[in-house]
Amino acid sequence: MDDEPVILSGEELHRLCARRGIVNLFYVGFNTNACIIRRDYGIFAMQDRGYNTILVRDCTTGMETHETG
Repeated sequence: MDDEPVILSGEELHRLCARRGIVNLFYVGFNTNACIIRRDYGIFAMQDRGYNTILVRDCTTGMETHETG
């Protein structure tokens, strides 16, 4: 959509949230262990920037590999 933002980094997400007054971030999605936790826009990085982060457990999944399974 024309007015829908596309976020590529934690800094971009931080600027967007700051402009809009957003302080609570809900995380849902696929590959929680890599994308939601370890990225610079993930839970821990955004907590470090001062946001309240909530992982919606029923709306996420992890990914196993041969080494972790």
